[in-house]
Amino acid sequence: MINFLKLKFLNVLYFLHLKNKKVLRMNSHNNDIKVSYLRKLKVYRKETQTNYGRKLIKNEIDGLSWISKNLKIKNKDLVQFISYGTKNIFIDIKEIKGEKIDFTLPLTITESKIFRFIDFYKKTWPQKKKVPCHGDLTLDNVIFSKHGIKIIDWECFYKKGEFWGYDLAYLILSAATFPYYKYGKLPSKDQQILKKIWKRLKSIGINKKILTDPIPVFK
Repeated sequence: MINFLKLKFLNVLYFLHLKNKKVLRMNSHNNDIKVSYLRKLKVYRKETQTNYGRKLIKNEIDGLSWISKNLKIKNKDLVQFISYGTKNIFIDIKEIKGEKIDFTLPLTITESKIFRFIDFYKKTWPQKKKVPCHGDLTLDNVIFSKHGIKIIDWECFYKKGEFWGYDLAYLILSAATFPYYKYGKLPSKDQQILKKIWKRLKSIGINKKILTDPIPVFK
């Protein structure tokens, strides 16, 4: 309750332009990280004062560095500033212009975006048995624009990696199931689209364990 009232108060100040920082989340997904938007710098700041939060921000830094290298862009094009203090750590991530997809939308709406992401994944992730893994790749963490695709929120980045296609299959299954998780069944139209997408995964060489029995793979 205290955090909720504090968030409201800070955002009233932001609205009145008395503060530069708009607090978006006091505790992002219970991971000890506060997320804010700095209006003048046009960056999203993630900051923490706990060891667990520091670990996740370190993952974020490693993940952004990895994807920058694979996209052949400079890391500074994504990250504005990193600060390691004795008590806290924060990272300023540059604002990315583009379309962010609502993860509750059905496959009948998101199908074209998913096929576009499949092509992006195939070009971006080296096709090896094991590859670095985003770890929480849903449509909510993907930004689409006419210039390309960007992935955000690398707090669960796992450098040692998973099967090639792990992130991709996770994104697809989450896009298919999240809109209907309360109902326990996909509508027939969505089932047909999912079958078509799954055939596409098979054609690009996704690991057989993921294709035949994905749930145990995702633990």
